[in-house]
Formats: sequence, C-alpha cells, structure tokens
Amino acid sequence: MDSKGEYTHSTLQDYPSVAQINSKVKEKSINMVFAVISEQIDIYQRLSQQIEGSTCGVLAADSTNVVELVKEEYQVHTLLTNPRLMIQTECKCSTKICL
Repeated sequence: MDSKGEYTHSTLQDYPSVAQINSKVKEKSINMVFAVISEQIDIYQRLSQQIEGSTCGVLAADSTNVVELVKEEYQVHTLLTNPRLMIQTECKCSTKICL
C-alpha cells in the first residue's frame, strides 16, 4: 500500500489480496461462504476471520451439504429481513434453488 492506503500491486498479482476481497465484500454487502474439504478448514477459518461477513464450513465428500451450508449462513444474516435468495452452483448438476 502507498501512503494513501491504496494497494499498489494490483496489476502485478495474479489474485486479489485479502484486503481487496474484504473491501469489495463490504462495498457490495456480500456474505461469503467458503465450503471446503476438511483438510483445508483451518486455513479458511483463518481467512474468514479477515473477511467481514464470511463463514466457512466443511463440505461433504459428495458436496451434498453445500445447500445446507449456504442456508445456515443465510439464516444468520437475515434475522431482520426476508429477501429472496437464489443459489446457483457451477457444478455438473447445475443446481438452482430458491429460498
């Protein structure tokens, strides 16, 4: 970052920094859910602590619990509101679920 707090290596890096991700998450009011395999959960729990509005959970080997992980996050963040949620996955099954 420079003296103004702006990230200076955005054109030099392949991936966004955690700070960049956090900034966009806050700007766009996004709730992120990291659904990861059990071997990676510790890494993503630490990452989730640095990104506001994010959580993580262990993904089943066959990914059958991905909808449940998203529902849990949705329920935590929508206690006062009732927006419509559409979930689309990019897996081979092309799942679409409306809550």
